[in-house]
Order: sequence, then structure tokens, then C-alpha cells
Amino acid sequence: MLDELKEYGVTLDEVLALLNGEVAFYARPAGIIPELTLVLEPKNAAAALATIDTLMEHLAAESGGKVESGTQDGHPVKTVDLGNFAIHYGAADGKKVILTSGLKGIADYGASGDRFPDSADFKEEKDAAGMPDSTGGFAYVDVKDVLPLLEGLAALSGKSLPSEVTDNLSPLRSFLAWSEGGSDSRTYDAFLQIK
Repeated sequence: MLDELKEYGVTLDEVLALLNGEVAFYARPAGIIPELTLVLEPKNAAAALATIDTLMEHLAAESGGKVESGTQDGHPVKTVDLGNFAIHYGAADGKKVILTSGLKGIADYGASGDRFPDSADFKEEKDAAGMPDSTGGFAYVDVKDVLPLLEGLAALSGKSLPSEVTDNLSPLRSFLAWSEGGSDSRTYDAFLQIK
């Protein structure tokens, strides 16, 4: 792994520094393929962007793509065009670094409007699970909305999901997992809602 990182012009410490703060990953509907977004809050956003720049330049060179500069709603953004897929990245609030497949993912991140924590589905799941407001981290999957996505992706490949898969997944509503505690002791809880 260290040799691979060296080939990309970065050190393991630089990659780990990207993840040394709060990290969020989410997917949201966006046509056929969902928008995938990774939000990082490293201690040094400028250093994190420099590391990502180096990684993306090497990725673009390997794939025959290129890195282009632009803006999204006034935010400086760089885009790595990989042919059938693009990665957009930049900073928001001067603290967060965002990597997204969404054409407006960085601009949308800071825009006003509905937010995930305000989602009725998430609030219902959180209350049913008994998850506290403050956690060491959590993962949430809205399974009822993932099933149609999986069916759509299978259809794109000219296949369909086996009926036993859809029959087994259709009663699942959502999945929530979280951790609590400090460095001495930590608990992990998970809750699967079935209806």
C-alpha cells in the first residue's frame, strides 16, 4: 500500500490526515446513478485539498482524463473527468472538503433547504431505535428507497433482481447503527426497522 501511495505522490500520513476530523458519506437520487458525496472536516483544509489535488492529478493521468477548474455557486471547484464518470471536489466554509459525483453537489451542500437530520424518515427511525442525539458516529440506510435503485441498476445491466431478493428486502424499511462512549469504553448498537 505504501508503494502505491508513493506512486500517487502522497504519504500515508497525508491520506490519514484527510480522515482525522468528522467524515460524512451520503448518496442521494440523481437520475440513473445516485449522487455520491464524501464530506471531510480535516484539521487543515488547505493541506487536505493539496493532497486530493495530487491524488486526482495522478488518477486523471492514469485514466487519460484531466483535471479542470471551475466554480459551483461561487465555490472554486475542480473536476476530474474520467469519461463516463466525473469527480468534483472543493472546499466549503473554509473547513470542509467535499468530493462528489453530483454536478451541483458542492453548491447544494451549503444551500438552504431540507437537511438530512430533519428528514421525517430519519427522525422516526432514530426515535424508534432510541438513538441519542450525541453519538460517536452513525450509519443510516433508507432501505425502502434503496430497493428501487437496485432494481433500476439491475435493469440497466439487462437483468432483474431475483424475486426472492426483492421479497426478502421489501419488508425492510431502514437500518441505523451508532456508537457511544469514550476512549476507554465504547458501545455499538444497530436497529433494523421492518414493516
